Amino acid sequence: MADYEIDNDVEPRLFLAADTHPEKIAILGAGPSGLTCAYHLARFGYQNIVVYEALDQPGGMFRVGIPEYRLPWEILSKDIEFITKHGVEIKCGVRVGKDITFDEIKKNNDAVLIAIGAHNGMSMRVANEEAEGVFEGVKFLRDAALGNPVPNKGKAIVVGGGNVAMDVARTSIRVGFDEVNLLYRRTRKEMPASPWEVDAAEHEAVNFHFLVAPQEVVVEGGKAVGMKCLKMELGEPDASGRRSPVPIEGSEFVMEADTIFAAIGQVTDNTLVDEKHGFKFGRKFNFEVNPKTFETNVEGVFASGDAATGANIAIRACAGGKTAAESIHKYLRGK
Repeated sequence: MADYEIDNDVEPRLFLAADTHPEKIAILGAGPSGLTCAYHLARFGYQNIVVYEALDQPGGMFRVGIPEYRLPWEILSKDIEFITKHGVEIKCGVRVGKDITFDEIKKNNDAVLIAIGAHNGMSMRVANEEAEGVFEGVKFLRDAALGNPVPNKGKAIVVGGGNVAMDVARTSIRVGFDEVNLLYRRTRKEMPASPWEVDAAEHEAVNFHFLVAPQEVVVEGGKAVGMKCLKMELGEPDASGRRSPVPIEGSEFVMEADTIFAAIGQVTDNTLVDEKHGFKFGRKFNFEVNPKTFETNVEGVFASGDAATGANIAIRACAGGKTAAESIHKYLRGK
């Protein structure tokens, strides 16, 4: 239906509430969860909603994490415009903790939602990963989406088996790498990536190397020139139900590379608040929340999306934003 509206220039109908509410609400992060929350709060009648976004344009991971070949920016822009037509204000290029303090925001608003996503890549925990030529996969995707300079020559290695790793590998092909090799320590069957994303990457000439674990970034002259790897075999199932990879003794080998991308997971950058605010955090620096209401342990502050759940799929972030909007509405109405 959405495609039909776009193709036929149908102006979507706004959902404006009969009753309006004066409370001020701040939302930190203009990504899937923050924008969804803002939209539903506007539908509930709140007229003073401001979304703060650190990047110079809204969309969050929809804009800088999911490549345009999967989510056209024109369509994303139309969706965001539809939200702003409901009276939602988006302030881009504003980094909380730098351009404005969290204390200022909390003091000047009746409720706050933290929906900052999980934009920091996780460490591979191998030697020399700080060497020149080694990059976080999520940062590479962000730079590519924003038109910033990115590495694009020679051979690339992508470490990881999720959808972000597929996006990094497929984007690497698009920006001009001659050869892209993807390393995953389990088999194809255990990959968390969507099967159709793996198929597409294969069709686009990404080389998959299964049951291979990175051990050390090989460095010459301060720059990465390859990855020392170890072949694996599957042992007994771990806590996730997947069979754990077990190293094969004496199977070390080196794979050459001009650039190495780590795409093994993301964590939340929670440095916009400090210890004095008293928030509780999870293992991946995500904000701990009530799973039903998305309330944090700090009065009047909620968190949703990847900032609450850890890195997850976008539609769950949208669903979390809707639940957070309902909870904020009940909170402000004394329910």
